[in-house]
Parts: sequence; C-alpha cells; structure tokens
Amino acid sequence: MQDLSNIPVDELKADDILSVPDGQPEILFKPDAEGIKQRFRQMAKLWHPDLHGGDAQAKKVFEHVTSLKDIANARFAAGTWQTPGHLMVTETKTNKSFVIDYVRKRDFELGEMYIGGDTVAFAVKKDYADLFENARKVISGLPYANDAMRKECEKYVPALQATIETADRLIMVVKKDPHQVLLADVLDHFGGKTDPKHAAWILSTLHNLTCYTNYAGIAHNALALDTYFIDPEGHTGTLLGGWWYAAKAGQDLKGLPAQTVTVAPPDLLESGKADPRVDLILLRHIGRSLLGDPMGMALARDKAVPASLTNWLTLPPTSNAFTDYKTWMEKVLPESFGARRYVKMDVS
Repeated sequence: MQDLSNIPVDELKADDILSVPDGQPEILFKPDAEGIKQRFRQMAKLWHPDLHGGDAQAKKVFEHVTSLKDIANARFAAGTWQTPGHLMVTETKTNKSFVIDYVRKRDFELGEMYIGGDTVAFAVKKDYADLFENARKVISGLPYANDAMRKECEKYVPALQATIETADRLIMVVKKDPHQVLLADVLDHFGGKTDPKHAAWILSTLHNLTCYTNYAGIAHNALALDTYFIDPEGHTGTLLGGWWYAAKAGQDLKGLPAQTVTVAPPDLLESGKADPRVDLILLRHIGRSLLGDPMGMALARDKAVPASLTNWLTLPPTSNAFTDYKTWMEKVLPESFGARRYVKMDVS
C-alpha cells in the first residue's frame, strides 16, 4: 500500500485514511512520539465529527485515526516499529535502533516471526522470557563429537546472530540459508498437498535431524510445518523455530505448543518429562500433513501414496531415531520409490 506518512494531512481524503489497515499505523504516521501527536491533532481538526454536524463518514474516519494513533504510540514506545518489509527495533539497554528486513511475517504462539532473505527474527513476548532464555541456552550449547560432525550437523540447526531486548519483546535473530523457505508456506503453495516423492525427501532430512537431536540427548518438542525450513532445490532442511520447548531427555518440560499436545500420546505427556519419542511422532505427523491428511485417516485410500509409506506414517515410531532412520532408508524408501533419484520441486 502507498506510504501516506509523507502526505500533508489536508491532502488526504477520507478513503485514503480508511484504506489504512487496522494494524498498520506506520502507513499514516512516522516513528516519532511528538510527530504522531501533532499529526493526529491536525487530522482531528479536520475530521472530528463535531465539526461535521455528526456526519457518519467523519465519525468513521476520526475513530479510525484515533485507533491508528493509539497503536502507533504503543508500538513506538515498545520499540517495535514496522513498515512494509522492515521492522525497526530499539534496544532498551543501549537505546540503539536496528532495522530487521523481512519478506514474510507470521504470528506464532509466543509472538511474531519475521522471515528475511538470510535471517529469521523471532519476536517473543516478555511473558515468555523463560522459554526465550531456554532456547538461547539450548542452541548455544548444542554438542558435537568433532569438527566433521559439527560441519555436517550445523546445517540442521539454527546459528544465533543476535538477541535484542525491546520494551515488550525479546528478539532472537538466527541465520537462514537464502534458498530456504518455511515448510508451511511450501505446503500452502501446493494447495495443502505435496507429491509423495517430495514428502519423502523432506522426511529424509527430518530423519537426519532427529538422529542428531537423539545424539545430543534433546527432545525438541515442536517439530512442525511452521518451525522447519527447506531448500526446495538443494533438498536440505533446517529446524530454525520451536527451540523454546527443547529439553534434555528426562528433564522437566518447560512447556509445549498446542499442536504437540494434540498429536503426542497422553502417556508421553503425563510425566511432564522430555521424551525424544515425541519428535519421532511429530515427524510422522509432518509427513501425513504434507500428503494432505494430518490424521492419516484416508491415506490408505490414496492410490498416489505407496503402501509402504502409508504404513510408515500411520504406525507408531520406535523409541530410537537411529532405528527409525535405518528402516526408513533401507526399507520404506526402496519399497515406495525404488532406486534413489533427484526429483525437482517446482517452486521458487
């Protein structure tokens, strides 16, 4: 939408002002407390309903401007000012401002996710400061047996670039491969259902990931379409989101997202302890979701899905990621698709 913040107030028409979406005051105001106040006063003088004999249109414009002004003040005070494609944040301790560029914004259960070309920024509400700190510690302390393992496995997990505290958000910025896109967005692109061959290579990357987290002794607890990123051309994947809930196997859970609570069996949740088997269950849920049937109720009737793949996705996993990976590579994939070969995913 056109930026209206530079247009003099007396040149703005009612339709211009009413076209500004409720949650985007940055289109009408600039990030300056005094400037917001002065611009609102100017518009109030032009659009206050008392000046228009109670005209319904003027009342509508005035109410909309008032709402946008309130949101603008709150956002400026919080240090999270947004313009299309840009998030300006002000760090409370240093009062320094930073601009985070993004191409896609998505809400998640703890706040907002800003997906950029080579970064992803998670803006977490301060109510969840304990989960934010948990993610920071887990990511910073991921173990590797040697340099070779580090070089390989760092492809699957996030690399911290920055953490920023604003008045009402804790922001974690992680690096992202420029070719990677959120798996949920990929599935949306394909109308909610992918070719089984694409689902297969994505599941292969997830099996590699769970083998690493198993080695690390960690249950991630939030493997999902909206936490996993893939490179459609390179057939790789990285788990950038959801680390708020990660915990060492056997340790107390700090929390779980709603989807995990829905998908995981009650017996794995009732103990309140982290169990890596939850990740293996979530992995298969992702596979079913990619095939358009999250619960797996109709997969057996879908002739496009090989029987071996259907069985794999609808039966419970083992208790060990390495055992699952071995069966997947040596039995399920060959029975489902024959010899391994590259299948191009038609998405930019």
